[in-house]
Amino acid sequence: MKTRKAQLHIHSNYTDGLYSVETILKEAKKRKFDIISITDHNEIRGTIRAFELAKKYDLLVIPGIELYFKIDNRIYDLLVYFKEMKDLEGFFADFRKAKEFIPCFKNINELIDKVKKYKGISVIPHPYNEAKGLFKKKGLKEDIFKTFEGIETIDAFNSNKQNKKAENYFKDKNILKFGGCDLHIYLSSLDCAYTLLKSKSEIDYNNVWDNLVGKKKTIEFIPKGNALPSWKRKYQEIICIFLIGLFITKQFLKFKLDRNEVK
Repeated sequence: MKTRKAQLHIHSNYTDGLYSVETILKEAKKRKFDIISITDHNEIRGTIRAFELAKKYDLLVIPGIELYFKIDNRIYDLLVYFKEMKDLEGFFADFRKAKEFIPCFKNINELIDKVKKYKGISVIPHPYNEAKGLFKKKGLKEDIFKTFEGIETIDAFNSNKQNKKAENYFKDKNILKFGGCDLHIYLSSLDCAYTLLKSKSEIDYNNVWDNLVGKKKTIEFIPKGNALPSWKRKYQEIICIFLIGLFITKQFLKFKLDRNEVK
């Protein structure tokens, strides 16, 4: 049986993380990860940089992003991944065409259709998170298995209670399940929650992607790990509020400047 260690939920210093992409990749290699994705908030420079450095660190890098978006004036998160960087770049350019600073959608299917237009897949992060978890959107659970390819049942930045709730709800459901560290300030959290891939056949990039999109079912995706200790989560939350505040301010100023140039 072949195994590969994957970490598909990481934030770099391009948004609200403390570390450069290269520092993260070095640490991931040190901790024996094989597959990673940099998933910054509404930003793709980090994942582009990781893609450029993939061969240097002998890592499979899946282009990804964690989207901030609004439905009914409430903010939600969604992880999306693409096989090719050009598909992510095409999607991101389309996503950023929105008139609003945080893109608004009538419903989740409108966003999912945009993701699929660029051959991407969607994974719900921290579904029971009280701030931005998608399960606070009434009626979403009923369509979950028709709409999304996967769900994060273990997130290190969530509480164990929230993770257990997600694990129990999806235990017997036919949907891909993931573990993610949601790294922001603790490099050691890479190992706190992750996804183990198991297969009798080769686990290369094409096979991983074919399993993610549902063309094959030759790889088992197994969430591993636990939440960070509560004091670490609280400290990370405080630092993240500061970092995301800086990032959003810069991004908002750029957004306004770009809109003024178009006018």
